[in-house]
Amino acid sequence: MSTSLTTWVAAIGTLALLSFAWRENKFYSLFEHIYVASGAAHALVQGVKNIRANAITPLIGGQLIAIVPIILGLLFYTRFIPGKAKWSRYPIAATVGVGLGQNLPRLAGTNFMSQIRASFSIWTFNTVLVLVSIICVILYFYFSASEKAYKIIKYPTYFGRLIMMMAFGALFGNTVMGRLSLMIGRVSFLLQDWLGIVG
Repeated sequence: MSTSLTTWVAAIGTLALLSFAWRENKFYSLFEHIYVASGAAHALVQGVKNIRANAITPLIGGQLIAIVPIILGLLFYTRFIPGKAKWSRYPIAATVGVGLGQNLPRLAGTNFMSQIRASFSIWTFNTVLVLVSIICVILYFYFSASEKAYKIIKYPTYFGRLIMMMAFGALFGNTVMGRLSLMIGRVSFLLQDWLGIVG
């Protein structure tokens, strides 16, 4: 059995959080609050360090341009001032605009254009199946078709719905496998690092 204090704290916290599988109890609630509070405290400390490193220190060093993010950051808090909440729209617009401008070309290239090029690059059975599946899934969401057009796309939309259900099932299975691997990791920690039962 381990003699390390950190291992004991981690093991007791793990048991407390796993006790929720039995039912909600005071032991679980205590460690839930500890976990949330420690996460919030860590985020607060990292935020203060980030402000000091990226805004206050450069401003003290003479980089006056650092006043811009400080002002934008302070404008976020105008949301809590009655009658001045509209000023918080400017930093939100700046944040969304900069984030979109930085990420849109990359996302469009990796998640959109590269997949289209890959679909048309090599004509094998798999690529043809993927291309047909994409078209059928898109047709499934074509709600403004006329009655005549709907008769034509009726069966492709059924196939598109089937493809989506298989994709959702695969995603759900992947999620369950990920959670089970986390569970296996915690049980392994309890049996090996804490109790020393398994070598």
